[in-house]
Amino acid sequence: MKPHRETPPASTLPVATPRAQRACMAHRGWAALAVVVALCGSSARAQNPDVVVAPAAPQALVAVLDLKGGVGAEARAGALTTMVTAEVSAQKDRRAVSRNELMGLINNQATSQLLGCDQPACMADIAKLANADEVIAGSVEKLDGATIVGLTLMRTDGTDGPSIVARQKASWRGSDDELLLVIRPLVQRLFDPTNAHTHVGALELFAPDGTAVVVDGKSLGTTPVAPVRDLSTGVHRVQLAKDGYVTSDVDVVVARNETTITRVELEAIPWTSQPWFLAAAGGAVLVAGGAVAGVVAYGVVTQEQQTHVVLGSAAKQ
Repeated sequence: MKPHRETPPASTLPVATPRAQRACMAHRGWAALAVVVALCGSSARAQNPDVVVAPAAPQALVAVLDLKGGVGAEARAGALTTMVTAEVSAQKDRRAVSRNELMGLINNQATSQLLGCDQPACMADIAKLANADEVIAGSVEKLDGATIVGLTLMRTDGTDGPSIVARQKASWRGSDDELLLVIRPLVQRLFDPTNAHTHVGALELFAPDGTAVVVDGKSLGTTPVAPVRDLSTGVHRVQLAKDGYVTSDVDVVVARNETTITRVELEAIPWTSQPWFLAAAGGAVLVAGGAVAGVVAYGVVTQEQQTHVVLGSAAKQ
């Protein structure tokens, strides 16, 4: 049975202006309703009292501080700070306050604290000045060929005062352009640390048949291999190896509820560097000039049998 809903007298309902009513009539789709609800809310309720417009959930204000850039990572820090700000704003229950906005909210003396502020006391001071509910600080460093990104989330509205809620860190060895992909899973896990089991995705790998695949130190056999399911979001290390080819180590990013598809083309090892070539040579490769024969011969002499093996020749000019 349809629940009974008592309709108040029309005289008690708020009435939108004629202009607002015309705008509502021009936007009747569900998608458009979300856009024009602020303008058309009163007239929509007057025309259909069964429509209930839920109030928007309050958004937590998050101050995003400049990520601290280590030696060799200063340029990356600025780009990643922008990316963190964008990802925070993408969360439905939060709104990010960027560096430019923070500079307009706090005094000049405190502005100097924005760069490289990653200590709880400093973060709490910035949050208080900006009237923020949460603060994100972090760092970007280069270490042994990898870029290390770390983020810290602090909440300021706790009963016991400011407190560190969560920390996330990732190591990346890929390109700088792809480094930006690392930020999304870091931010998502930062705001939802208690539900890590739900932050999973899948990885599908393509490489030449017969390639041995190792993901995060675990062997998956040789290609073709089935997609890897229920991988935690973030960075994963993939190693691909096949006889006659250079071993490839790549980093891939797995996103939440998505499948990352990675295709790797292995580089063939030159035949002069192949293990069988060096073994046959016994460690000694001889190059002989054949002046009489009129050719230049490339040969290998085995130490055991002293047999001359001609691997190739080229006409002498």
